[in-house]
Amino acid sequence: MRIALLTDGTRGDTQPFIALALRLKAAGHSVILGAKPDFTQVAADYGIEFAPLGEEYKVFLSNNVDAFEAGGFRRLAKRADREADRLLVNLGEAAYEAVKGVDAILFKLTWIAGYTIAEKLGIPSAAVMFFPAHHTREFPAYLIGEGKDRGRWRNRFNWWWSEEYLIWGYQRVYDNVLRTRTLHIPQLPFAGPWERWEQERMPVYYAFSPALQPRPADWPSHLHVTGVWPPPPSLGAGPPAGLVEFLAAGPAPVYVGFGSMPSRAERTLDLVSRALARTGLRAVVTGWWSGFDRWGQVADNLFCLPEVPHGWLFPQVAAVVHHGGSGTTAAGLIAGRPTVVVPFTLDQFSWGRRVHDLGAGPAPVPFSRLTAENLAAALSEATTSTAIQQRAAALGAAIAGEDGVDRTVKLFEEYCAAWRRS
Repeated sequence: MRIALLTDGTRGDTQPFIALALRLKAAGHSVILGAKPDFTQVAADYGIEFAPLGEEYKVFLSNNVDAFEAGGFRRLAKRADREADRLLVNLGEAAYEAVKGVDAILFKLTWIAGYTIAEKLGIPSAAVMFFPAHHTREFPAYLIGEGKDRGRWRNRFNWWWSEEYLIWGYQRVYDNVLRTRTLHIPQLPFAGPWERWEQERMPVYYAFSPALQPRPADWPSHLHVTGVWPPPPSLGAGPPAGLVEFLAAGPAPVYVGFGSMPSRAERTLDLVSRALARTGLRAVVTGWWSGFDRWGQVADNLFCLPEVPHGWLFPQVAAVVHHGGSGTTAAGLIAGRPTVVVPFTLDQFSWGRRVHDLGAGPAPVPFSRLTAENLAAALSEATTSTAIQQRAAALGAAIAGEDGVDRTVKLFEEYCAAWRRS
């Protein structure tokens, strides 16, 4: 089959699709990946056919540093609404032009254009998602509410709000324009695609571990929790020699990195430095998306670099501090390391709460309330608590053997074969 993979957003939204593309190609399929232009070179490095869609996402992040640092979703949503025309108009049209002639589509669930394009082409489609997006009675909504259990009726409302407003409502106008202006097919119902997806039993492949978030018993069978998706193999010459020397020169450092979440680089670095001074710890800090421009060993106890493969570094550190993206959360736990989650927005709060509830790390510390004092306290707890260290190691052992990418490929092949027989 020739398969299109469609995603948008940050590296955390795109890297899993890189891994999926490689595995599909290994299984004999032809693949084209449509994603933000930020990842053109990454796709080329892996030999993946690529269609750059829309504007660079890094521009949106760098223009909204204060909204991300403040941590309030409403404030960030208002900024996103003001930039939606620039970010989303014509994005679906560009994706449609890029994937004409494919036999099937796998799309990121929160970018519904993938489903719409598949409907126009008359081909099977399925969704990929990195956190629970379908409602359940078993735990609170992941996108809002900071992962807190707010009681039966408030939880139910938050799930409704998450599905109907945050996921569908934000895209309704743009999906309707794509359907009517370009594809000439009927609009989806006002309440969105959820009921239709249920009737069609469209598969959704959830790329997280059931050891970290068990699959709800009230989910229908076409919603699959596949297990962790291993990242694509690392390319390049390996870590810089200076980092290897830094690791060997003293006790295991902690890792601090907030992925694609933007922040004011010097303020963040100063905060980390003061936390290290309070704890006596060393740290490796990554910050490509945050504007750091001082690379290498910037202090006796601090090494900074743009990025580093998590699978290589995390087994060598004493604890990991990050924003709570699903992929980074899994990587830290696979390494068996205590995890300090510093969430910025959306599902990151829920992953931080799950890590804490499972005993693998301290309570999450939102970035909007992060200080040298509370970061130092969290680091001390993570690096001295035997209970946290043991629980993190046990979770790592439970997760390490999972291969959600392989399971997704097999399930999707089976689904497409059944779809064509029907």
